Amino acid sequence: MAFWFELLNTPKQSVLEPDKLKTSGLSGTDYRFLGSGGFGETWAVTEGGITLAFKFLMVGNYPPTRFAREAEGLRRATGENLSCLLKTGHLDYEGKSLPYIVSAFIPGLNLNTCLCSGQWPSFSEARTLIRGLLTGLVALHEKSMIHRDLKPENIILRDTAFSCPVIIDFGLVKILDDNNETRYPAIMGTAPFMAPEQVMGLRPMKSTDLWALGVIMYLLMTRKHPFYGNRGQALDSDEALDALNSGFPDLPSDTPRDLAELTMRFLSPEPYQRGSAKRALSDLEV
Repeated sequence: MAFWFELLNTPKQSVLEPDKLKTSGLSGTDYRFLGSGGFGETWAVTEGGITLAFKFLMVGNYPPTRFAREAEGLRRATGENLSCLLKTGHLDYEGKSLPYIVSAFIPGLNLNTCLCSGQWPSFSEARTLIRGLLTGLVALHEKSMIHRDLKPENIILRDTAFSCPVIIDFGLVKILDDNNETRYPAIMGTAPFMAPEQVMGLRPMKSTDLWALGVIMYLLMTRKHPFYGNRGQALDSDEALDALNSGFPDLPSDTPRDLAELTMRFLSPEPYQRGSAKRALSDLEV
């Protein structure tokens, strides 16, 4: 049976066509499909030797308020471990207005692709990777934002180096000081990385991102999901909660103490027990 994270890496087909993007008024000499998600597609567009990342949002599936929230999240994001906003716009594609968000193109593979190809970090490399992710989360949380969808697919390794992770895709970002956001119970996120409060549709907290990081850390240490093992089938909410409440196997005995302690802390069922990204960063060994 395939690893559950390999199933997330299944190749996806593009709906948009490069020739039509070109004739729609988007200037560029090279168009390369990078991937797609629930709300749109991301392309690398090159012009004059400069490559940028364009995320095209499918209007029918993407509420305008969420488009504005994603753009605002990227605008606030600063630091080498976070993707940042360059500009937004709309494209006339086959008679329909197609909104897009432009950010810097980050050369390298995402973490999920690396793991699926057998590129696993050593403990030392994992520590450096985690330090970079925590640095990104500190910057994000200090700007009153929660990512809500931290997962290997949304972590680009610049130049495919574990030492240079960049958190991307702010499609589900929650801006805590946004008084215009409608609040209602909703399950949002990617199932294998959702914290218990997300699975239950409760309000997320900054420590919700730390749970997702804890799952990633456990995966890096064991090559298994802490709660779902290597099962690939989808779980409904009740099954997921049962799995989360059942606990998880111990980490290997040779796991460095600082990594083991952080992983255990981040996978605490109570959000307040996970601490903060800033505290965790100070607890990592140099």
